[in-house]
Amino acid sequence: MSTEQSAPQVDQPRSKSVFRWVLLIALVTFFAGLLFGYDQGVIAGALKGIGNSFQVGDSAKQIITSWVTLGALVAALVAGMSADRFGRRRVLLARSLVHRPKVLLLDEPLIAVDAETRTVLAAVMDELRGRGRTLLVATHYVSGLATEFYSVVFLSEGRVVSAAVAPPQHAPLMAAAHPQ
Repeated sequence: MSTEQSAPQVDQPRSKSVFRWVLLIALVTFFAGLLFGYDQGVIAGALKGIGNSFQVGDSAKQIITSWVTLGALVAALVAGMSADRFGRRRVLLARSLVHRPKVLLLDEPLIAVDAETRTVLAAVMDELRGRGRTLLVATHYVSGLATEFYSVVFLSEGRVVSAAVAPPQHAPLMAAAHPQ
């Protein structure tokens, strides 16, 4: 009879699964701590201005600091749920329009969007232009833009190859300015 005890058998697939979960939890915890520290560093730099602007004491500053993290968490949850429900591009467009900018830069607004979003975007662009806003649109999908533009510049390899400007009462410039 042997007095040696055999090592307990460990289920390898289960062990790998547990290891992956532990690793995932460790990574999430690491990044959460990193972002928490970043948020706290940002708010710490703003505390002097907050104290001077609102004439609050140290206790109020501490409360403000503690609520920054909760505010970031709620904002991230709301933004994620909104993007899931309405689509990322629509949420980004809505966010950019909240402050009613005078100039709006849209980079490839029609790439990877469905027909409904394309229609909504065209309507928003028409409305903004009607309100006197300037729209700068960078795109390779020129024919997909339903709106009329009064100034069009076509670039190739960083150089202007064609440009046209017309007063608002004239027809769209898309066909006229597009190099053949």
